[in-house]
Order: sequence, then C-alpha cells, then structure tokens
Amino acid sequence: MKRCTRVGAAVSLALVGTTVLAAPNVANTSQKGSLLVFPEIQAGGGPADDQFHDRNTIIRMANDATGNINVKCFYGEFTDQEAFDSTSSGGTVTAGNKPTRDFSFPMTRTQAVFWEVKDGDGTYQMPDFPRANTATGQLICWATNNAETKQVKWNHLSGTATIIDPGDETSFAYNAWSFYARGIKNKAQVGKYAGRLDLNGVDKKYGAYDKCGRYIIGHFGPVDNVGQPAERVHTDDLYLSISSCYQCLVPVGNAKVNEHWIVFTIWSEDETKTTGTKEKADGWWRMNLGSCSDTDPQGNRLCPQDTDPTYSEIDINPEHFTDDILESQSAFFRAESFVDAAGTQPGYGLLGVLVHDLDDDSRSNGFEEYDVNATTTHHAGSRMGYIVWQPDAPVPEKK
Repeated sequence: MKRCTRVGAAVSLALVGTTVLAAPNVANTSQKGSLLVFPEIQAGGGPADDQFHDRNTIIRMANDATGNINVKCFYGEFTDQEAFDSTSSGGTVTAGNKPTRDFSFPMTRTQAVFWEVKDGDGTYQMPDFPRANTATGQLICWATNNAETKQVKWNHLSGTATIIDPGDETSFAYNAWSFYARGIKNKAQVGKYAGRLDLNGVDKKYGAYDKCGRYIIGHFGPVDNVGQPAERVHTDDLYLSISSCYQCLVPVGNAKVNEHWIVFTIWSEDETKTTGTKEKADGWWRMNLGSCSDTDPQGNRLCPQDTDPTYSEIDINPEHFTDDILESQSAFFRAESFVDAAGTQPGYGLLGVLVHDLDDDSRSNGFEEYDVNATTTHHAGSRMGYIVWQPDAPVPEKK
C-alpha cells in the first residue's frame, strides 16, 4: 500500500468527468451530507498587526437524524508560504510547517453542537487549532463508526462557520460544503477502502461521496474601486480561500506538498476578458486578491495599490483584480486548477469561500466601513477526487 503521494492519482481522477455543464452528484452548500468541508477557518495567533490576529471561528454542526453517530474531524493543510515556495514538487514539508490535527466526538439523535476553534471551548472540549504559522486553514469532518476505523454513510450532517473579529466588531458566516454519500445503506462503509474518502459521485458496488465542481466562479468589486458618486461602496480587502478535492490528512511529518496552479479568467462589466493571472497553491490555500485597509492621520486612504498596482499575493498578474486594470464597478472570475503553470494538465476540483471587506469614500463623515462579508463560490462541471485520512490507506494509481 502506498502512502500519500502527490500528482499521479489526483491527475488521473481529475481527467474524468470534466463537462462544463451542471453535473449531478456534486457537492454543494445547501444539502445535508456525510462529509463537510469548511475552507475558511481563522483562529488568530499571528502578530498584533496581522489582519487576522484577533479573529476566532465558531463551528456549528447538527445531526438531524433520530440515531447516534460519531464524527471525525481534521484541521489541516497549513503550508507555510516560504517553505512551500522553497520545496520542490513532491517534496515533504517539515513537520512544523504543515501540521494536521485530528479529533472526534459523538453526536446523539437530533443534537446540535458548537465549539470555538481558537481554544476548543464548546459543547465538547475540542483541541486547539494548530498554530504553526498564522492559525488559518480548513476543517474537514465526516461520519465514522464508533471505533473510527472506517468512514460511513450518514447523510444527516450540516454545519456553518462564523468568523468573528472582536477588534473590528465584525463577523461573517458561511455554510459548509456538503458531500452526500450514495449507493449504500446507512452506517455502511463508504468506498472500497477504509481511510480513503472517494469523491466519485456514485459507486453502485461500494458507494461514494459526491464529486467536486470542475471550476469555481466568484463575483467581486475590483479592489480600490471608488467610483462616482463618492459614497459608492468599494472593495478594500478581497481574498479567496480554497480547499482542493485532493487531500492528504495524515499525521504530522507524512504530509506531502500538493502543488498545483489556480488559473484565473476575469470578466468586467463591459464583457472584457482578462487572462494570465495565476497562483501556485497547496491542497488548502488562501489567496489575497488585493488589500486596501490603511489610512493616514487625516483619514485619507493609503492603499498599496495607489503606489504599487501589482500589490497582491497572487504570483502572476495580480493587478488584474484591481480597478486600474479592469476599469469596472463589477467583475467575476473563473478559477480552475491545473498541475502545470501553463494550464494544460487538469488538476483538482475546488471548493471556495470569497471574503470581502467593503467601505465607501464619503468625505462628509470620513470613511464608512461596513461589516466583512463572505460567500461560497459557485461551481460548474464535475471532477473526481479523494481524501486520505489513514497513512496506510491505498491511493488510486493512474490507469
């Protein structure tokens, strides 16, 4: 049996089922399921001037069935940017840079539970969120048998994440991405192998979880877009967090770099299409699409984009998300995963959460800041994948 390896199996699965039309048996944020993915988790831990320093995340989960179930969860995929960029494809990231932390808890019939990610306080005492870097990442949970030896079908789970920022007195929330388990009876093992969650849409013999979308779509106002009149709302901060549909959630020290490229196509309100924006990413990744949150002592905006139009954490052509390039009040992007930067080898399905920080430029009363808000992305098409959670679980090979 092979431990988590990177590209071969994921790419072979990604090549299957890539129609651009809406596909059945694809994960979404409105149904219940047996597997839940939260792509945006914040738990502070950074320096005092870090954007997410004071933030915390409240997870709420419900079991609406009239039976009991066990839930297994993993925090994971926190690759340090510098370590990731300096690690060759397929290499092992050191234990301090890419931790995972697992835990589990029982859910009784029609029970609702909650916990705070930062300290684990809640219905049950959960472990603290790993703080190797800035304490940001993802949470993935699914139903298991009581012994936690196998994943099982239990399509009665739902969940939400609420991120709170006491310093800015703001919060935002989103629904978890939910995967329905199909083709088997309740509490039967999902998939052929214990320790591997197959995201295949359907398997009449062994059962499977829903697939992921082929690409995601996000709507946004170009960063630093003031517009006319002066009071028009504009985007100060914009970032996208993604969970790919290939995950290797094995103990610290065994996790592998899951290098792939997120390739963007962007359209403005006058139908202008912009291409060439790309970001090298890992299995979980946050992309800063631009930021403008500083002011001088007089209250005038002091935005990096004012003096540096390339300001962003996007690797290639970051300025394509700004008003300087788009010259538009509204835009949307399509983002797709590829193994290569050229965008010729299909990569992995994606699940996304897009976060906006808005204000206006009214001079009568200074700047008017609005609450941070978030939306889950839309997606289309379908792409298979898998999540490995036991080190000895077999990984599909390219056929």
